[in-house]
Amino acid sequence: ASAVLARLAESGTDDIDVGLLIDAHLESSLAKGESSATLLAWLTENCAAEWKTIPFSRRVFRGVLQHMRRETSDLSDKEARAQEISILRSYATLLGKTTTKDEIRQAKCLFEVQAYCSERNFPRGTTRPHAWQDRLISDLLLF
Repeated sequence: ASAVLARLAESGTDDIDVGLLIDAHLESSLAKGESSATLLAWLTENCAAEWKTIPFSRRVFRGVLQHMRRETSDLSDKEARAQEISILRSYATLLGKTTTKDEIRQAKCLFEVQAYCSERNFPRGTTRPHAWQDRLISDLLLF
């Protein structure tokens, strides 16, 4: 991801897909464990025009959730759940600032959480998969 980011930054063209730049930066920064504050500073400085859009908010949510999936894919369900909570807590400020108090934006970002839950096929052995999804969503909303 950092190689893609470097190539995009060096290209000097106005034709750069800002979404690709954001995705590459998020992937690289999350993999390095950069803080919410560091990511917010970069996004604020480099994505001012996109900041208030719903697609931007969804992109940030999707980036954090994809990171969470990468970090938990080889873990047991119990370990994955603990790691998911840790990641959500780590990036709560970023996710909160991205959605603000806009209910429509929050609902659109909720779709990203639902997609994450669906892609994870819910934890094996869970008799009520929607309860797991509801718990993840409620944890997210508390942050």
